[in-house]
Amino acid sequence: MKIEKLRAEYLDPFIDYCRIHEKDHDESFLSEDELENFNIDDNVTCLLLDDDESLIGVFSIMLKRKGRVRIFHVVRDDAQAYKMLHDAMIPQLRDVLKIEKYNLFIPEHKNSIIDILQNSGHIFERYVYVLERDISPIKAPQFPSGYELKQMKFPEDVKNWATIRNEAFISLDGFTNYPEDFFSSMNEESDYIKEGTLILWKEDIPLAIIKVSKDIQGDETFGFIGPIAVKPEFQGKGFGRNMLRAVVRLTSDFGWKSSLCVNAGNEDALKLYLTEGFKKVEALVSLNYNVSIKK
Repeated sequence: MKIEKLRAEYLDPFIDYCRIHEKDHDESFLSEDELENFNIDDNVTCLLLDDDESLIGVFSIMLKRKGRVRIFHVVRDDAQAYKMLHDAMIPQLRDVLKIEKYNLFIPEHKNSIIDILQNSGHIFERYVYVLERDISPIKAPQFPSGYELKQMKFPEDVKNWATIRNEAFISLDGFTNYPEDFFSSMNEESDYIKEGTLILWKEDIPLAIIKVSKDIQGDETFGFIGPIAVKPEFQGKGFGRNMLRAVVRLTSDFGWKSSLCVNAGNEDALKLYLTEGFKKVEALVSLNYNVSIKK
């Protein structure tokens, strides 16, 4: 076995590999849309090749998402193969890119992969549930007088978006603080839906955000909802529920099911989604690895 960095001549085999093995991994960044728009320079990617030059493993991390793993997978549950890929990636992440930690999500039932990763120093962080909602009626959103849900404007609302998102999620497990520039080009992304990227205002005060994106999974299209974030002082007043209803109605108008992810420990959010017609379809295990510690 040998390691190669992803180059243009390996791009098609890499994309095919991701399509074949997406069900063995978190699919968030393995959709058709994500793969069609994959850019080698925006990711750091190592490949594991067998003696006959066939591709048997991949490890790819998205540079713009602060160490979020796109895929870390080997065709057979081989601890040595995982170690080869991991050891090839770490020096570049730590010494060149200065990434301190990466995180990834693995389906809960993939016990052998989870065991291999935990035995190699990956730390369990939390469980995440994937929820889906079929196309069916939902109550119309209702907001008090003086409150209005408006489409986000670029670049005017970028600071508001970042502030609300970070303030709302700071106490949640797995929180990552994202700067304003992380959100500045959301409207240029291929999954962006203008009428589904919304800010709730109380007159001239922005207090909550919600976003629904186009998510193609195989031959089916979903409206993927996230984030839903309400400033702490405005939480518990029904704003999140009514914003959710607004975007679910939008995705239904498009003829799409809705989907979202929620931390298992966020009981209030989980209860909200279940009472609004969502059903749990999958559980993922969140793992992280501290790159900065030399082992």
